[in-house]
Amino acid sequence: MALRRSTLTLIFVYANLFSALCAKRISSLEDVPAPSLPNLGVQKSSVNQNNEAAKVTISWLEGMKTHIESYKTWFVSHKACGLTPPEGKKCCDQCQKNLDDAIGGVKVSVESINKQDFAKANGGIRGIATDIQTCNDCFVKTPSGEDKGAKKLDVWAKKTTDELLLHLKNAENEAKKLSV
Repeated sequence: MALRRSTLTLIFVYANLFSALCAKRISSLEDVPAPSLPNLGVQKSSVNQNNEAAKVTISWLEGMKTHIESYKTWFVSHKACGLTPPEGKKCCDQCQKNLDDAIGGVKVSVESINKQDFAKANGGIRGIATDIQTCNDCFVKTPSGEDKGAKKLDVWAKKTTDELLLHLKNAENEAKKLSV
């Protein structure tokens, strides 16, 4: 079942709104590129097309994925991970893996919502925040201390995942209503 044009338009609007909100939350990182809407394409979905809360949740997840990808690009290019001291190199390598895992968590969460497996989506969303926190924690433990960019991303991820979990709960409640 393909998404209709009106649904794609709605997703696009929400993703842009989410991207704008994300940019404001970490506005002190001028070097971080503003997230942009990825090419969503047409996805096959088992989500009831009337479940607007699920559509909103997926849109937020796509925006989150874009933001994490933008941060990863900035992080890799500005941290010169190959030129850092050994403890910093360890954190650079770990953070790249953590950010990849977080992006994977977004994909798993979207697939789970499409399959109406809200428990799995919940775990995926929580995992995103944990992956980003693990990146930040690595820098906190180094002699040079906390990395401001990783800390800001961690704070943003916690707030965003809290909001996403609320959207997910709404999507689950709406799915229950629609199945009756």
